[in-house]
Amino acid sequence: MWAIRICTVVWLCSTFVLAQEDTWDKVRYDSGMLQTSVDSKDWGNHLEITSERITFRLKDGQGVVIPASDVTSLTYGQEADRRIGKLGVLVAPVGVVRLVHKSRDHFIGLEFTSRGEHGSLLLQGDKDNYKAILRALTKSTGEPVAVSQEDRKFIPKEAKIVVVRDDEPKTAKR
Repeated sequence: MWAIRICTVVWLCSTFVLAQEDTWDKVRYDSGMLQTSVDSKDWGNHLEITSERITFRLKDGQGVVIPASDVTSLTYGQEADRRIGKLGVLVAPVGVVRLVHKSRDHFIGLEFTSRGEHGSLLLQGDKDNYKAILRALTKSTGEPVAVSQEDRKFIPKEAKIVVVRDDEPKTAKR
């Protein structure tokens, strides 16, 4: 009798844990489709990833909800910076600062097509949460993470990846 009760409690708890969403409030918005006055150095933005959608909300209330099935590519590190920059977003001034300081910036790029419109976000995860964000994104979207050989070591081992060589065009492979 006790064994059945214990099994029931374990099952209920595991169901609750698996149904939870992945959320983070320590995420920076570097560039992309949102026009905002929120500083790119501000960590106070909100990211929520479920099996069905990715919701990103800036501190000023602006945000975007992206169906997970609409994500066309995920990128990390230098590749994320290059890809989102190639989409016409000015990131050069930030790039100059990146060359000066020694800390690692964990950039995560998302590209998507929703209702016929293309969009992109260049986010920065904290050193303590970027791997969890990448895991949640790859699990939710089914997309591999395009990454340079140099940045490959920073990707969680269980995440699907595509290594982009320096002599290849800077586009995510499918």
